[in-house]
Amino acid sequence: MDPLRIAQLVLRIVLAIAFVGLGLSHPVWRIRKAIIETVLPSALVGGLDGAAATRRMVGAANAILATSAIGGLALLAPWHGVQVAGAIALAALVLLLGAQHLASLREHWAERAFRGELLLQAAGVLVVPSLLVVAVL
Repeated sequence: MDPLRIAQLVLRIVLAIAFVGLGLSHPVWRIRKAIIETVLPSALVGGLDGAAATRRMVGAANAILATSAIGGLALLAPWHGVQVAGAIALAALVLLLGAQHLASLREHWAERAFRGELLLQAAGVLVVPSLLVVAVL
């Protein structure tokens, strides 16, 4: 095995551990609550309120966590096509959720103290999908 393939394998393993770990954390209410509060748009609730809105948001958070776990496992599959599909799904998930999170912080964009944090978050949204692409090519 050449050094590039070994590096890709190590990167796939690290990314798979991170995404599967996130996906398996769904029983932890704090993590699910953090996803609901920071990532999911309030428009997802629609006109619902109370228990119906909570069920919809918890269901969406669980779907995100399940997608994360399945995509992480796909990175470890022995078939290249499955690895690529998992990487595409995870990259799309990170880009969509990251863009939504950054958009939810729009009111803070003008604050000088917040710009550095915003740039770090935007960089993270772009770096993780890039790593996923490198890991499976």
